[in-house]
Amino acid sequence: MESGRNPYRASDAGMSDDWRSALSRHFGDDCLLDEPLAALTTWKVGGAAQCLVRPRHEEDLHFLSALIQQHNLPWWILGGGSNVLISDQGLPGIVIQLTHWAEIHDLGNQSLSVGGGCSLTQLVAFTVEHGLGGVEELAGIPGSVGGAVAGNAGAADQQIGQRVVDVLVWTPQHCPSLSLWDAAACDFNYRHSALIPAHVAVTVTLQLQSRPVEVLQNRKSEMIQHRRQAHKVGGPNAGSVFRNPAGQQAWRLIDESGLRGARVGQAQVSTQHTNFIVNTGGATADEIYQLIDRVQRTVVRHTGVLLQPEVRLMGTFGEPDEV
Repeated sequence: MESGRNPYRASDAGMSDDWRSALSRHFGDDCLLDEPLAALTTWKVGGAAQCLVRPRHEEDLHFLSALIQQHNLPWWILGGGSNVLISDQGLPGIVIQLTHWAEIHDLGNQSLSVGGGCSLTQLVAFTVEHGLGGVEELAGIPGSVGGAVAGNAGAADQQIGQRVVDVLVWTPQHCPSLSLWDAAACDFNYRHSALIPAHVAVTVTLQLQSRPVEVLQNRKSEMIQHRRQAHKVGGPNAGSVFRNPAGQQAWRLIDESGLRGARVGQAQVSTQHTNFIVNTGGATADEIYQLIDRVQRTVVRHTGVLLQPEVRLMGTFGEPDEV
């Protein structure tokens, strides 16, 4: 199916089109119907959103929750698009971007309030400039703060969950839909938190520590340079596809299983970094999905280890091909 085409109609899901009209009236220009999503992801694949909305205020979130519950609508959160694989068929229901929730507020005492839609790049730049240490090793990681908190993004010796004080959490299918979670409630683990899959980090409070700006700038530069070298894979990608198993490295298991350079259509296991899958040009989401499945099956056959994807699948995918 051609990328960017939305095959969903309201009647397909047994839904009246009234909810789309209601969204258009409420959000105006912040509501986009049948909006292509491929350009909003780092893999540059996937279909269209039946409806893409960008809320600005808490009242907008309450409105969305009421609509989602009233019509039993599927919903999806899309941050920086760096850790997701969106189906070629697109996404039914409502795709939500927190684009307008991107502000950083200095609360004093090395504490910040950060909108979930803020990019990690913006956050790291702000903290380094203001001499606040604790997230500088996340430099060069794409995506949003909300997505980073939900997935407990990390690099080197830092994970963002280590700096979280509390999170304003939006749960679209619950009433009331907004609640404040402390760090313990988030239950941060390696590349995971309790926010996945039903909750959204709207605003995050981070506790950092005072450090010399020059020290932070140097560490930030080191991390960016490291990522540029290690992740120089030559095409659109979503970063590391699989989590590292305890005490092991996913890339090494993939490489030892003979998968370096393996392809399905235009999707390829990177020859530079085998935990990356690259869109070599015109790949479909299904080809990437099939290659992910092939890597899992091959690695478990060769090593006995079942790799767990770090990327999030969004939408409907077909049955994997037999390897």
